[in-house]
Amino acid sequence: MMLNEFYKVLLETLRLTALPYEGQKKLLPDFAVVQDEVVNDFDNAFAILPDLVEADRLSLKAIATILRCFNMIETIRREVNMQDTEAIKDHFLWNEVRELARQALDHMGESHEPDLEYYNP
Repeated sequence: MMLNEFYKVLLETLRLTALPYEGQKKLLPDFAVVQDEVVNDFDNAFAILPDLVEADRLSLKAIATILRCFNMIETIRREVNMQDTEAIKDHFLWNEVRELARQALDHMGESHEPDLEYYNP
């Protein structure tokens, strides 16, 4: 994958993560378990973060906020029942992850609106 593709994966993952539950659900296939998809997408994006950091594609503030988002997702894995569909809707930790994702997008100078073609090619 090229750096622009890595950036796009990170960007769309943050946009998905930043959405309220209903927005996340609309973007994903009907069969998807929203909380699993959000966490898995974030894990995949986080795995390519070092390449973007090394290429100076992100500000320090964006990197720090993405790391905070990762830490909060790890806290959710430990403290929130991942099978509880209701929890992703309004649990304060999920809401904190959404806010951190929005902040990361702001630090990146990007909009919060997902690219619908990315989810429905």
